[in-house]
Amino acid sequence: MNMSRVGAAQWMGTQRSLGTDFLTLTGVPMCLTDGKTKCNRTPYLLLILCILGIHGESVEQKVVPRLRAIKGSDSVIPCTSDVNGPPVQTIIWYFQHKEILRYDGEIRAVDPRYSLSTNRARDGTASLVISNITITDGGTYTCSLLYGQGKEDMEVTVFIQAPLDVRVTNNIVVRNQESVLRCSVNGFYPLGIGIKWLREGVLLHRINVGNVQTNPDGTYNVNTTATILPTEEDQDQTFSCSVQYKSQVDAFQFDFRLIFGVPPSLHISTQPFRLNKEQTLICRVWGFYPESVVVSWFLNGTRVEASWIERINSSAVESFYQFTPTVQLWGTEISCKVEHGTLPSPLVEKVRVENEGIKRNHRAAILVTAFLVTLLVPLVILIYYKCKKREQEEGLHLVEDLGDENQLNNSLASTAIADKGNVFEGILQDLEMGHYRTSQLTPNKVWQIWPETVEILECQTLKDVPWSFLRKLMSLNPAARSMTLIYVDNQPIISKGDGDQDSFLETPVRDLVPNVVHPLDLLCVLLHCSDPCLQQEIFLKMSMCQFAVPLLLPSWYGPSFTFMLWAMRDIVKKWRPPSSQDSKGFEEDNIVNISMPVFSFVRLGNCRTSKSRILNRILSPAHPIQDFFLHREMDSGNVARKISDGLVEISWYFPRTTNTSNVFQEPAAVVNMRGDIKSGMAQFHFLCQVSSAVFIFTEDISEEDYEVLLGTENAENKYFIIITKPYQSVREEMRRYLKLLNYNVLNNTVNDAALVEQIRLRIEGLNKSLTHMTLEQMAHKAGELGIQVDEFSDNICNLKTLAEQSTNNRECLAPYKRKAMSLDGDCWKELQQVERIRKQWGENGDGNKAKLVLKCFNLLTQMKCEFQNVIVRFLVAINYLTQGEKLIFLKWMKLNLDQVARGNHAEEYSLGVEDFLQMLPRLYEDRNTGNNSTDNIIHKLPGLGADLLHDGFPLQLVDGDASNIPMKWVTDVLMELNTKTGGKCRIRVISALEVLSTGKSTLLNSIFGLQLPVAREQGTQGAFMILINVKETFQPDLGCEFIVLIDTEGLNVAEMSSHEDKYELHSQLAEIVFGLSDITIINMVRETVSQLKGNLTQKFLKTKRLGRKKKCLFVHHNVSDVYFYKEEGDDPEVNTWYIPPLWFGAPPMASVSLQYSESVCELKKDLISSIKQMDVQNIQEFSDHMEQLFKSATHKNIIK
Repeated sequence: MNMSRVGAAQWMGTQRSLGTDFLTLTGVPMCLTDGKTKCNRTPYLLLILCILGIHGESVEQKVVPRLRAIKGSDSVIPCTSDVNGPPVQTIIWYFQHKEILRYDGEIRAVDPRYSLSTNRARDGTASLVISNITITDGGTYTCSLLYGQGKEDMEVTVFIQAPLDVRVTNNIVVRNQESVLRCSVNGFYPLGIGIKWLREGVLLHRINVGNVQTNPDGTYNVNTTATILPTEEDQDQTFSCSVQYKSQVDAFQFDFRLIFGVPPSLHISTQPFRLNKEQTLICRVWGFYPESVVVSWFLNGTRVEASWIERINSSAVESFYQFTPTVQLWGTEISCKVEHGTLPSPLVEKVRVENEGIKRNHRAAILVTAFLVTLLVPLVILIYYKCKKREQEEGLHLVEDLGDENQLNNSLASTAIADKGNVFEGILQDLEMGHYRTSQLTPNKVWQIWPETVEILECQTLKDVPWSFLRKLMSLNPAARSMTLIYVDNQPIISKGDGDQDSFLETPVRDLVPNVVHPLDLLCVLLHCSDPCLQQEIFLKMSMCQFAVPLLLPSWYGPSFTFMLWAMRDIVKKWRPPSSQDSKGFEEDNIVNISMPVFSFVRLGNCRTSKSRILNRILSPAHPIQDFFLHREMDSGNVARKISDGLVEISWYFPRTTNTSNVFQEPAAVVNMRGDIKSGMAQFHFLCQVSSAVFIFTEDISEEDYEVLLGTENAENKYFIIITKPYQSVREEMRRYLKLLNYNVLNNTVNDAALVEQIRLRIEGLNKSLTHMTLEQMAHKAGELGIQVDEFSDNICNLKTLAEQSTNNRECLAPYKRKAMSLDGDCWKELQQVERIRKQWGENGDGNKAKLVLKCFNLLTQMKCEFQNVIVRFLVAINYLTQGEKLIFLKWMKLNLDQVARGNHAEEYSLGVEDFLQMLPRLYEDRNTGNNSTDNIIHKLPGLGADLLHDGFPLQLVDGDASNIPMKWVTDVLMELNTKTGGKCRIRVISALEVLSTGKSTLLNSIFGLQLPVAREQGTQGAFMILINVKETFQPDLGCEFIVLIDTEGLNVAEMSSHEDKYELHSQLAEIVFGLSDITIINMVRETVSQLKGNLTQKFLKTKRLGRKKKCLFVHHNVSDVYFYKEEGDDPEVNTWYIPPLWFGAPPMASVSLQYSESVCELKKDLISSIKQMDVQNIQEFSDHMEQLFKSATHKNIIK
């Protein structure tokens, strides 16, 4: 919003002097010309004479009849006398004919705001000065000058004016729905203003101006509204509230843009009232945007304070009111009022303090009693009254003590929204995850090391289920959705081999009991309990396992749902389109940016055929069939869904390298809606808007079903009815409805395979005429329909804008990288090379040391440039954002940079978030070399680095470009970490080396649940340190608070054999990594074993001589002829693991292999078991040891 005050300077200026201020007070403008324009000088000559009179240079007194003053200013009312005439003995000022000030050698005033300059009075100036002038000061003032022989009076009329304060109090509207804009004009005086509403300068006509209100200080307020019907075109237009005094030419104008919002939903959740029993009423407000909302409670129309308020998320809030119904309050009305910018009037819901069951009983008693009195004999009346009395006593007893259970069930059945919220709360309690609803799960909490992340434990109780799912999902286990509770008797379990058959049969065994939580219910609970970053990680891992992900996530309360655009942002797909088959090219993009047709599958009524199984067959090109969508034949798939009805899932198909095996020739999205469309009409309506075709599974169509389908848009060949029973058994009424609907009809006449083939043929027949949409376009369509979009929240939108500002102006990435990273590039590399040579010479080579130092200084001078704007914005952002905001900001930066670099495959165009993070050590090292003053933010960089390290971001140990360890930076960051953790920073170290591009990052991500970049053109450069938290309860067992993971760049075998410098660099890097680590993982494939294994083993044995326990694991990938196994070598501290291939099937539709996931879990178990045997060290010891290793590795006499 922008406040444009035209002419405001004239009103707000403070009038203190008697010269230029007098020009303003008279209202006469100065004559300014360019020398060519004629100017009427008559009024200005009079003005000059008036000014001369004030300064005592005129013969006559000049009178100013009218004067305008601004409220709150110090105003001067002029009065002068002839200094050459008789002396003035007394000056008297009157206001409205009452004396207010007298001067006869001493000033006496009735108000301390009145003053007179005694020095100026001697010079002939008798002007009255009024400080902080008010509205009541307006009127006629008389200046009376008393001479020795006479008297002279002068009158001045003062008009007071107060400046306008124009504010737009509501610019939130609902798309395609009448909305009210509100503007307030405050503190103005006098009356007589005109108000206009404008759209791009054009008048709006449906406006209303309220009654004028008078403020205590005499000024006025007025409110005005404009009613509009906002459309898509209004989104980028400028609206204005313009206010103008009728006597003035200039106007006050407030310009603003519309905010498109979503109105809230409201429900009061309560149980039946019980006499004298305190009860908590919950006012749930959800589904609104923007997040500003006011919730108020009223008792019989009188406002009462809420007991407490909880903000669930940006679009949901709960207000609690505790109330104890007494006899006097029976029948009281309690109401909850919601005010939101999208509402033309407040939203109100009311409940009455009464018991409906008791009311019904009383009414029935009155009717029955009257009937019996008039028609039945006294004996029957007596029997009735006895029975009725006993019934009432029992009823009252239940209400007052335990409550009426039947009444409670009836109440919950009549309020479906409260039902869903209560069911959700019940599932949370069963899973023991209630505290995560407000204190949300984060990636760091999930990545923690604890016993359950090491052992593949079966779920003993319900509380184990969510952690089992998350643990398996983070390790890319395709069986993550298979969750079965196992109840174990108190007796130990005896296997079949521990005795004869009879003893085995008599031994207590485990009972496999179906899970009481449906996997989709569990997924909904976890997503509601996760922060935005963990939601992204869950979606990414599900996509890698080829699981369908939620598109529309139901709310845990009420009927609303959320479009999960942000959660899908991190999913990237890579495929080869048919047009690129000959050129061997491929395409890669974020899933939200890929334009493709959307095929939606829904169910109408009951259906014996599993819709999800049919979809799995459609997406699977051949056997085995992949389970993209969970279905009833899978583990726990037959458990009744409680909160996931209405969930809409999405999966994708991408063509493979050969046309013969492709189901479709281009990417396609398949959407699956859970539940009956009659209970999810909002979702169904949305899918009809965005889908290229809608397939409706049904067994029967009733009149009600016909009315539902009749409301869909009439699009040729878009809707398909799939009848899942033989057509001969279809009722005549249903056949008549099918003819009236004129839909395409498919019939499952043979088996599921035949039905799948029919659907594929219909889709292929539509391909040429299909409309394509991206997920971003679908999200905007959802917003137009009032559906909440996770990415459109204020917080995520603001952080997106901040990230865009930090990564803008990227017309060409290569020059951008050199320009923005002002301390990066060739200059830095050359400086580090010179510094390394100087350290290697030590005390020798004195003749050249001066030249080297001089060269260092020259290079530093080149690097002492001011920060580029992009670096400033980046540093400010990560320094001042909260932890959660920082993670989302860096994620937006990664997404933006990856998207730009994706179209440029050359290495010099690769720019990522790590490039910005690598600026921190280079910036810090440079600013601490020499005596130049540093900014405050530079001093905070080590603390910032410690926070990022603790949050899971990598800390650079070895600069891969400059082959250097920034020791001061690393040491200061580690010391800050030690301080922030209160000295509780014992660590154990695991490192990873690899032959280039052998899957090291994927392996580490699977073992530890990290987010290391995979398949980048450059791969890891240098070495990075990553901190993994150990859960507090597991720290005594593991003997440390953190596990440090050191990730290094890949060893290029070809370059090492042909380039001596590259060989030396990698040798130094390997020696440093071996020296720092307790366990080193060396990742390789069979083709490179002979070239590297012997050399690296020698390096490992060399570092063992330092005296610390160490272990080395060689991990061989893509061993397809065996499952996986561990091989003990001659040295017990050098072991070899064989890991099967990562993918099961052919990309891009391949899923992660179950064997790969299980072997990774076994490897992790071995790592944690082995590391317990190693010596623990603290941060200071680690830092000192690292410095010694670096000095040793870079000395010429050590590297052979």
